[in-house]
Amino acid sequence: MIHECIKKILSRYEKKHIILTAILVLIIGCYLLRGPIYQAIYKFEIFEERQSPCGEYTLVIYWQTRSPFLNIEEVFSLRYCYVVLKDKKGKILAKPSPICSCILIRANLGTNWDYNSNVVYFSEFSYIDLSTYKIYCSE
Repeated sequence: MIHECIKKILSRYEKKHIILTAILVLIIGCYLLRGPIYQAIYKFEIFEERQSPCGEYTLVIYWQTRSPFLNIEEVFSLRYCYVVLKDKKGKILAKPSPICSCILIRANLGTNWDYNSNVVYFSEFSYIDLSTYKIYCSE
């Protein structure tokens, strides 16, 4: 019975269309889930915690600890990092979303607390808005 249903479906659509659709769905799925997939393959742990000058926030930097090329990457500071913003009680205020993972190279990482603009920069063009707690990345 199930075999006959599959034959009917295949007779309506060409096999090429089904294969192309499956490939397209796979590519889109991998693109949307690239952050969680990357974090599952590569292990991250806390590298450093940077306090804001007023002591109200903590920027926690996670860095890559497991990689197939760790020795080469370590020499050139090419380990990947991401940041999480916490308040002084430890509550997470901002973290990367699965769609916009905002994974950076450690060599490009820096911290600049700009209270005039109400943002904290963690790379030259990537920052967290301290009023909305949204992460903006220059990927």
